[in-house]
Amino acid sequence: MNESLARIVFEENLSSQWKLDPIVIAMTVLYSLIFLTGVIGNVSTCIVIARNRHMHTATNYYLFSLAISDLLLLISGLPPEMYHMWAR
Repeated sequence: MNESLARIVFEENLSSQWKLDPIVIAMTVLYSLIFLTGVIGNVSTCIVIARNRHMHTATNYYLFSLAISDLLLLISGLPPEMYHMWAR
């Protein structure tokens, strides 16, 4: 008798754990788009500035630094945020 009750409780907890929240899914898609466009855009900016000699100006070095900073923030901040959102 106790085994069947334990099995029912276990199955209810398992099924409720895997229910997908539409808001979490929408935020995951949005965060993924932000991550992909941010990484592609910032890496492209760094490549263009690094490869073209005429782009080596003080202003472009500043933009290069901002692109690296933004890249580091994206890589270190967005995946943990998505993990915490799904862990709830």
